[in-house]
Amino acid sequence: MSLTKKTWLVIAITSIAVVGCFYYVLTDKRRIVTDTEPYAQVINKTLTSVQDAVLVDNSSLQFTKEYPKELQVLDSTYVSNPSNIKVPRGSSFKFSKALKITGSVSGFTNSYLLGEVYIAASGKTFPIIYNWGSLKTLCISEPCNYWEFQLAPWQKEKDRLMYFEK
Repeated sequence: MSLTKKTWLVIAITSIAVVGCFYYVLTDKRRIVTDTEPYAQVINKTLTSVQDAVLVDNSSLQFTKEYPKELQVLDSTYVSNPSNIKVPRGSSFKFSKALKITGSVSGFTNSYLLGEVYIAASGKTFPIIYNWGSLKTLCISEPCNYWEFQLAPWQKEKDRLMYFEK
């Protein structure tokens, strides 16, 4: 092999390695956590809402085509938008998957439930995404690095357990 061919081969391999490194670093890291707690408690079970909620356009920027609506707790900021859909008490949820996604640039991790909601009043089912939980990594004193979960529309009381990141 001539020196020119070797040079081009080294340049090509180096370019592929650099592009591969950038791709790895700049893509979101996704983990399926369907079988871990507390997600396992809600996956593939029919859950009935005990408080009103609302479906808004998916602002999570995750799975926007498959899940165009995002579930939110109902408050006054969502009432006036005509594209929002009210989810009254008694509606049923069924989630099929739970994911944790770490943003490539920010490094923040979010957890999502993916599933659907059936609203009996309209007789319609909507595919939904629900951003459930927050990772507590910044703290002054122990414990640190645990998940805390806000009150979901199907829960009567908030889960006060700390779910530690593994």
